[in-house]
Amino acid sequence: MKDDGVEKVLCAAMTRRRVIGDCGRLPWHLPEELDLFRTLTWGHSLIMGRKTFEAIGRPLPGRRNVVLSRSLTSTPGVLVCHRMEEAVALAAEGMRRLFFIGGADLYRQALSRVDTLHISWVRADYPGDTYFPDFERGVWQVVQVTEHRHFRHVIYRRRP
Repeated sequence: MKDDGVEKVLCAAMTRRRVIGDCGRLPWHLPEELDLFRTLTWGHSLIMGRKTFEAIGRPLPGRRNVVLSRSLTSTPGVLVCHRMEEAVALAAEGMRRLFFIGGADLYRQALSRVDTLHISWVRADYPGDTYFPDFERGVWQVVQVTEHRHFRHVIYRRRP
């Protein structure tokens, strides 16, 4: 929530069955969606779980990378935190906006903390073993829908 003046945003891409991953990777390759992600998050802080960081394989340039992990130790280019409160505090420092970018465990913890959801609904069905947590749609109001060839990008804001 914006109690500290920082907008907290959850950013995810998923199928209509809420698939977000398969064997530690994105099940799809959608360059247009990756470009949208880069544009949205550039210059802001990212909070991600260890598995998401390992799947990406490196810190994402142009952004403050914060990894929430119980087991990861110091990693170049990344701030490692062991508690959500610590991760949010580090990510928020000097920023106007921070993004929670996955995976499933992090999304589960973040849903109650965020003001905004940026969800890319992938049109095709993909098999997967990792799912976005079920979320109460009535809590969220659709404020913008943008159609793309392979996905629909929807911005949701928490209802007052």
